[in-house]
Amino acid sequence: MSLSIVVFPQSYRQKKVTFSDTIPSFSSILAKGNVTITFRQDDYYSITFKAGKSSLNESFSSIRVDKKCLIIDASKLPENDYLSVQIIAPSIDTVRLFDKAAFYTPTNVWQRSLYVESYSIRHSIFYVNATDFCFTANGNGSITLSGIIDVLYVNALEKIMLGCEIVSKYINIQSSHHSKVNLLGSAFVCECHANQQSQIDASALICGRAKAFALDNSSVTIKSEEKPIILSLQRSKIQFIGNEAIVVDSTTLKNIRKVKE
Repeated sequence: MSLSIVVFPQSYRQKKVTFSDTIPSFSSILAKGNVTITFRQDDYYSITFKAGKSSLNESFSSIRVDKKCLIIDASKLPENDYLSVQIIAPSIDTVRLFDKAAFYTPTNVWQRSLYVESYSIRHSIFYVNATDFCFTANGNGSITLSGIIDVLYVNALEKIMLGCEIVSKYINIQSSHHSKVNLLGSAFVCECHANQQSQIDASALICGRAKAFALDNSSVTIKSEEKPIILSLQRSKIQFIGNEAIVVDSTTLKNIRKVKE
């Protein structure tokens, strides 16, 4: 790695270190400790660290690229200190966050797929533009996915809390394992599949045609301009806003309710 060092004035009590040119390529990121990551896309690799001098030295010794994964370990920082990392790379496919790690894309990134695993107590935000995008969120943290995506597939696992602010032609949401998904924006078509005690709330999504399927003590709330297609099984509940629904199995009508907007 080539290395340049910029030392801020003493009043800032910070130090900045930038790597570029010869960074080993990576396609995934793992971060733990009190660290904030800002990610931008370009056709080269660059990593900039900013923190107090002592904290930076401590974290610097624990930063490495292993099997295409950039590992950032800020877990040994003093309790009230933090590390800020600015990353530029062509693309990433996996982000794993632990402790107090947070991830943020200040501008839209172009991706085909992304897997995010968050066990962090801090919120992370992903802005994405794509024609066809598959997003998987796992863990017990809190994530926001936002952007203009023509075709979007979302898979929410474990106890993840996922907010989606999307403009799309087609959205397919799969939730399971106690996850919670809140969906807003607009879509021509939206399909919501909730199972294993998970929840999907798409009542704030402006949708032309919606489909809702709920299994195993799960719940879905949708809004549809056309008649929604609904199936609720195994003690699950579906609420809908709009025209009278097309119910696939009439024996489950007691678990389906029309509500006012």
